[in-house]
Amino acid sequence: MIRGGAFVAIKGVFGILATLMVSSVLSQEAFSLWIILLSIGVFITLSDLGLGQYIVVELVQIKEKHTNFDGLYNDDVVTVLLSRYAYLYLFLSFIFITIGIYYLVNFFEYPSLNNWEFTVFISLLLISIRLFFIPIMAAINAEGRYDERKKIEAYSYGFFLLYCVLGRSFNFHYSAYLILFQFILLIPSIYFFVQASKRGLSNDYFRGYQKISKSWAWNVLKKSITYFIISLSSYVTRIGIPVIAGLSLLNSEVAIIGQATVLFFQGGFQLVDLVVKLLQPNYKRYLNLKSKTFFLVFVMFLSLFVYLSSLLLDTFLDTFYYDKTIYILMATIFIIEASIFYTNSLLIMNKNNARAISIVMGVKTVFLLLIAVFTDYQYFCYSVIFLGLIYLIALNLSVFRRWIKLENSILL
Repeated sequence: MIRGGAFVAIKGVFGILATLMVSSVLSQEAFSLWIILLSIGVFITLSDLGLGQYIVVELVQIKEKHTNFDGLYNDDVVTVLLSRYAYLYLFLSFIFITIGIYYLVNFFEYPSLNNWEFTVFISLLLISIRLFFIPIMAAINAEGRYDERKKIEAYSYGFFLLYCVLGRSFNFHYSAYLILFQFILLIPSIYFFVQASKRGLSNDYFRGYQKISKSWAWNVLKKSITYFIISLSSYVTRIGIPVIAGLSLLNSEVAIIGQATVLFFQGGFQLVDLVVKLLQPNYKRYLNLKSKTFFLVFVMFLSLFVYLSSLLLDTFLDTFYYDKTIYILMATIFIIEASIFYTNSLLIMNKNNARAISIVMGVKTVFLLLIAVFTDYQYFCYSVIFLGLIYLIALNLSVFRRWIKLENSILL
């Protein structure tokens, strides 16, 4: 975990520096488009009907059944299963990319940006390719090799930072930043696919579509819908803020909010995700430990990240992209949402808990969507904080846990 945390920290620093450099090079309109594309990319990744988290849960259970575990890729049955998941992902991505293109074309205009439609198309195409390899990344997580994944991502972000330095010197076109960044996100998937092929992944990964039936796909999607509801709630909260701001605010204000979004929900959540992904494969052993102590340490860790980030911004960032009021608001949301994400990610490894949590998170999502429709982004942010605190407090109440039939709690 320490090694993985170091690579996450390096990746976070590279990501923040690259974002600051991009924000200083691009116009406000181009930077706003960059932020919106990031949001849509996460939207497509999360809006997988819960398939991603479902795959991890299933693979962890397969791993537990192996008496002599030697990697998921050495099992031909698992290879075919991963392939079937991959093509199902590809089908879902086509649907959501179509929605993403429609959303951009009808709600946003960038008259000063040449060929912005082509840039969006290429970016979304790269996102689609990345989704095809998500089952491979899920197997990496199930094997407990998430720290290795973060190492490759850190190297990729370092390359992008170097590219930004060159781009600033030679005045690269704005589209070069947007398209290359999506390609950078694709590099870890390609790397681990090559590694998996060397370790035993057969060519069946490209032939799984032959064994996909409507009944199989429908059965998987029915089982994964629970995780989809939880993922959707996370999406609405973490990614909804810049999108809602983009619909109602000026590009300069969107850029300020986008800067804080990148810092916390791109950089900060990388650290959170590392902790969660390393704990999930051993969730049973973890739940027997002092869960409350671990949770409190986790919240202190989040607070330290927020404090160090504020020092970094105060020292190095002196542009119109920094606003302390927005920073404090987004930092509060980050701590609350990261705590919810951490708690839910461990609880849902028990399928009975996943069903109970999805109901509560579904209700929370409906309230947030209604607030987003009838108010502005500021009221939406306050609602996220309020509902998040209510949820975390409720997990400490035995009456609430009995009511939703929660079998154990991470907080107590």
